[in-house]
Amino acid sequence: MEAEPSQLFCPDAYPDNADWTKRTWDLPEITSPEKLDAYLESTGLSAQAFACLPVCRWNVSKIPWLRDWLLSHGLPVPPES
Repeated sequence: MEAEPSQLFCPDAYPDNADWTKRTWDLPEITSPEKLDAYLESTGLSAQAFACLPVCRWNVSKIPWLRDWLLSHGLPVPPES
């Protein structure tokens, strides 16, 4: 007997759960606001989109320049997750 859709456990259904075991800054080559801007430009990801990602939200309180970077782009500083 198959489980009904409402009974299925989908751990990756939400971005916050997709990488639930790792909440660290996994972008070791990005160590400054300038490097983050260059990285985002090379990938085509906007600052607004990056600010919504779990990697930003989980690390904004751990990486001082990340908070300043958000503010310099006119973006709100997300609460700690």
